[in-house]
Amino acid sequence: MKLNDYTSKKRVLSVQHAKEFERLHIEYATANNPYRYGDILQDHHQIIKVEEIGFTVNSGICSCRYKGVRLKKNLQPFASGEKVTMWQTNVKNILNK
Repeated sequence: MKLNDYTSKKRVLSVQHAKEFERLHIEYATANNPYRYGDILQDHHQIIKVEEIGFTVNSGICSCRYKGVRLKKNLQPFASGEKVTMWQTNVKNILNK
């Protein structure tokens, strides 16, 4: 095996590893996600209605990230229709259960 072959195979393995690692992160976050689309979530400073669920890695642990329209305390959307993000680790309360 030549050095070029070694570095080429190493690069392929690295890409495969990264993909598998990302898949593991998403599997873990999905398995530990208690919230669904349409849920109304509250954190320490805002309330949102979940319209989108994504994933984020923080301190080596993957968790969900929720995006949606920001709501007032009466659960009506602000006139601006502002969309905000909330992280799973910051969710304090679910208001529609």
